[in-house]
Amino acid sequence: GATVSLYTHLPFCESLCTFCGCNNVITRDHGRARPYIELLFKELDQYLARVPALGAHPICQMHLGGGTPTFSSPETLATFLDGVFARLSRDDRKFEGSVEVDPRVTTPEHLDVLRARHFTRISLGVQDFDSEVQRLVNRIQPYEMTADLVTYARQNGFESVNFDLIYGLPGQTLESMRVTAEQVIDLSPDRLAVYSFAR
Repeated sequence: GATVSLYTHLPFCESLCTFCGCNNVITRDHGRARPYIELLFKELDQYLARVPALGAHPICQMHLGGGTPTFSSPETLATFLDGVFARLSRDDRKFEGSVEVDPRVTTPEHLDVLRARHFTRISLGVQDFDSEVQRLVNRIQPYEMTADLVTYARQNGFESVNFDLIYGLPGQTLESMRVTAEQVIDLSPDRLAVYSFAR
């Protein structure tokens, strides 16, 4: 009766957010994603060769983290997911797929690829909606950009929307945090992950 949950780290980002502590690779060369994915396939094949029973159990959960999983083109992302599911079975009735996205690089086509493969949870890096705070942390992401992506995700079958928020960022004030909180409430995410800034 065992099931398998799979986390995959896709480390690429176009730019460095100065609050980030993740293991990442900063590049604007989107072609670097394809060779990395081929290495992930080799790694998964090694696991399956050494633990063949792993392939006998369906994936019940899969989470794509980063970095920015949607750094890859929609076509490359589709190739990756299809390659994983060619190696590991998935019970579509029970499967829960989730992904971390950066609204600055995530397109409707990315979300279409994910939904077609039964992903239903999306986590958006928001951090703060204040433009000056965004400038200071090198993450310019207007409210409208986030709102548009949330709207598209909900209209196209994503059942859970999470926002990542950070408090203690440079330039934040009680007033700016109040405004951000009100904007977050307006977008009505299902979950919040709220972190303290770690210098």
